[in-house]
Amino acid sequence: MNEFRYEKQIILKGFGMPAQQLLQNSKVLIVGVGGLGTPCAQYLNGAGVGTIDSWLNVKNIPLTELHTRQSEIDFHIPVITICEIGVRSKNAALLLKNNDNPRQVFSLQGGLQSLLSI
Repeated sequence: MNEFRYEKQIILKGFGMPAQQLLQNSKVLIVGVGGLGTPCAQYLNGAGVGTIDSWLNVKNIPLTELHTRQSEIDFHIPVITICEIGVRSKNAALLLKNNDNPRQVFSLQGGLQSLLSI
């Protein structure tokens, strides 16, 4: 890992090298992002997330179609739902978690706007 690349976040109080190692070892899949998918993937990559499964697995599934298209999602890796301000992605995460199968599903609170305001 290039420590210089991540030095600004490594020096943050409460973050440090152990947290950066966790990011480097993590794998994510982004669901339901539309045109926001590419910048979201770029931010995750820039933060040091180890694997964004593959560009082919970035999915744009509208909330209205999510209940019928869940078979397209690989639940063997954590799923992150994101939208512009966080409302639809929270609903999508709740829908995906409402199954009997244990799944790691997360919603980006505040949506992409929260990332852009950092």
